Amino acid sequence: MIATWFQTVSRAAWLLAATVAVAIAGNIGANTALAAWLPAEAVGHFVYFSFWNQLPVFALANLVYLIAYKPRILRGEPARQTVSWKERRLLAAALAMLALLAYMPLPRSFGLVPPWVPNFFASSLCLSAICVLVSGDQPRLLINPWIAKLGVVSFSGYLWHWQVLRRSRTTVFGQWLYAQESLIGLAAYSVALVLVTMMTFAAATATYYLVESPGIALSRRLISWRRSGRLAYAGGLTPGH
Repeated sequence: MIATWFQTVSRAAWLLAATVAVAIAGNIGANTALAAWLPAEAVGHFVYFSFWNQLPVFALANLVYLIAYKPRILRGEPARQTVSWKERRLLAAALAMLALLAYMPLPRSFGLVPPWVPNFFASSLCLSAICVLVSGDQPRLLINPWIAKLGVVSFSGYLWHWQVLRRSRTTVFGQWLYAQESLIGLAAYSVALVLVTMMTFAAATATYYLVESPGIALSRRLISWRRSGRLAYAGGLTPGH
């Protein structure tokens, strides 16, 4: 629906505003309705993962695509190989803000602690700024073969990463890493980040080739079959012929 009906910047902006309003209303309503029936932690998880709470991210991504990517793609412009100093400073600021968000006590959901923006949406705003800044160039720090490989399996990685984090903390080495503090803790975090990323990448690569790619291929065959049937029917033949 988004890809079909909201393909102008003005419509995409209105969609973003509407999804934020729906998220606020939905979260307040769900929190009020469920508070008497479920523990506060369960209500918080339900609201955070709810469709309406996460929907604004999709609307934001659509807006970024229409502003930064679609015009350049339609014009057939090649990617620039240089980045201006102004863009570099803005990119550094966006990356710094993204890192600082991990230490800011922002809420997890829209509408429950007004007027603050939820942490996950604030992160999405930073990522959107980064996408806009790199849309016309190819900084090697952010666009390189390894990042590209990670991007290919990113959806499978998204599904895997919490399980990998959970399982890694149950191992003896994982418990030791998570128990470290101060400067040793920072070094342990770096090691854990690398290990978790590698394990997530390995698991995501397996499910990408075993599940995701076959599923995509099947959907393409189904779409092709439906299109061929419609064309045959439009030409005076039955879909079976």
